[in-house]
Amino acid sequence: MAFHSQQSVEKSFKALLEHNKQEVPKQHSTLKLYGLVSEFIDIFVNEEMYKKINFH
Repeated sequence: MAFHSQQSVEKSFKALLEHNKQEVPKQHSTLKLYGLVSEFIDIFVNEEMYKKINFH
């Protein structure tokens, strides 16, 4: 289930980048993707907690 959750977030972030006509990187780190999409959406991510569970 965790894998599918990560995939959902990753694909959503990549869709936001594409929608905003940004280059979509070939990477899987949702934390790095969050950094790219954060200028287009206003969401809060507890980065310290996220770093503990991020596998990429």
